[in-house]
Amino acid sequence: MAGETERCRSEWAEFRTPLHGQISDEYLLQHPSNGKQYTHDLNRIRDFFIKKVALSSSSTSLDKDYIAVAVVDQTWELTFCKKGDEAWTVIKDALGYCEDVIHYKNLFYAVNREGSLAICDVISDLSPLVTVLAPPLPVVSHVTELVVIPYLVDSFWVLLLVKRYLELVDGLEFESLGFKTVGFDISRLDSSIPKWVEVKSLGDHMLFLGTNSSLCLLATEFSGCEGNCIYFTVSYNAGHYVGSWNYDTGVFNVGDGSIKPLANCTGYFGLSFTPPVWVTPNPC
Repeated sequence: MAGETERCRSEWAEFRTPLHGQISDEYLLQHPSNGKQYTHDLNRIRDFFIKKVALSSSSTSLDKDYIAVAVVDQTWELTFCKKGDEAWTVIKDALGYCEDVIHYKNLFYAVNREGSLAICDVISDLSPLVTVLAPPLPVVSHVTELVVIPYLVDSFWVLLLVKRYLELVDGLEFESLGFKTVGFDISRLDSSIPKWVEVKSLGDHMLFLGTNSSLCLLATEFSGCEGNCIYFTVSYNAGHYVGSWNYDTGVFNVGDGSIKPLANCTGYFGLSFTPPVWVTPNPC
């Protein structure tokens, strides 16, 4: 269906301009209803306004065209802008698809809390086209868990939907109530049908999940890592469900369903409010 668009204004706030040039430590915002203006620094914008940004290209060349799609955290909106745009545009038909977003095969894919997929074509100059795909069938062993967090992963040109299951616990490793990961489900997108197909093994592949973009790598290329495993860190998404924080990290074995601690990251290890992210450094 054809998606309606609008300038990036919402009931929360409208981004107006940086206070000091194009990149600034503080930004001026304006409430769209009453016109009241106020400022926030980049840390607060990162933690409370912009949840994630996906890019159509990782090129650092200023001459190359690109598209950015961002999840606006407070309003559950999906927005995009192209090179040269002066404002973000809201994709109305993708409202609520704010759990994760990824660029995959020239399209942007976003997922909502239930695992439904919005496929967004924002390349043309026309209104965005949004196609919705139903979520995969739930796995019976996990249907009673409290929280499900979905992730989208590009696994060597195969799109994966990974569902992470957490339960609320009150243990010694937490200062108060916190979330603990108890399992994962994996599905791959068969675009020829299209439908989701259950994945029971990753083979030599391993997944890295967290707040930032998720990764799929080959274990044979990284000494000390295990194939057929999911490495996971604290997810910022969990804070949306209950106002508590936790330090839930580990390694999930897809073969036997076991979970072991992530090396050097057991228990409380000095995390600040912002959760850790996976980093892939560029070679020298």
